[in-house]
Amino acid sequence: MSLSRGFRLPLFALVTTLFATAAFAGESTEEAIKKMLAGPPHFLSEAHPGPTFVPTGMPPGLNWLSCRATQGWVHRNHPGAYHFQRAQYLLGLGGDNHGCEIFGLDRIRRLAEIPRYERAWREAEVTTRCIQGLDMWVPGAAAHVLAAARDKLATAYRRAGRAADAAMLVADRAARHTATYVGSEPAARSAPGCSIELFLAAAADPEPRALAACLEAGTPVEASGGCGRTALMQAALAGRPESVRLLLEAGADPDACDAEDATALRLGRLSGVRHRAA
Repeated sequence: MSLSRGFRLPLFALVTTLFATAAFAGESTEEAIKKMLAGPPHFLSEAHPGPTFVPTGMPPGLNWLSCRATQGWVHRNHPGAYHFQRAQYLLGLGGDNHGCEIFGLDRIRRLAEIPRYERAWREAEVTTRCIQGLDMWVPGAAAHVLAAARDKLATAYRRAGRAADAAMLVADRAARHTATYVGSEPAARSAPGCSIELFLAAAADPEPRALAACLEAGTPVEASGGCGRTALMQAALAGRPESVRLLLEAGADPDACDAEDATALRLGRLSGVRHRAA
């Protein structure tokens, strides 16, 4: 029993169908989902089993039946996985059945091929800089999806007579072959006793004392980690107004953007911090 590609069900109906299918086949729902995601192309292995039906680590207080809640949490905490699955869907790669990972993409899937593949390329390109969550798939999966998006978009450009745009994509692909781009992060200088990882974690902590200590130790206020997020962005996203004030007073740039072109203000809107700290 299977669902044809492109057939969409409400989440509750999808869950019910998956449970019924798994029960009929004598396998767990998790196994059924992983089997569908496995290929082709084959992005999963025993060591990289793919995403769980309920996102791993999601706080128990969030409603896992709400696509808005689950995808908002995945986007904030596992942006690589979020964008990877969205690119998969737009390109028609991976499993035929899709749940919350396609939240908001139906209207794009129905567009002409150029805008659809342009969006897929943007989603796939972000995964090269926002790598959190990509370890659920085999190494190289993100690079494969990025190459597929680029090739499909280049073909669509050629069909539309946009040879220059197609050539730009071909040149971009050649450049990627000579660079260790996927999974890399820019190096940042650590202060004695305060690593960049500790600094960014301290920015999201409810108690700002560790953050203040890192700043006093000389940690660069604009140091960034995964997805290009600075301490100010981390504090805004976590809803820590005291830490936001502390970082702004230390010279943090409120207009800096992460790999998704999001500023601290935009990230703060997700937590409401902008209403509590100027």
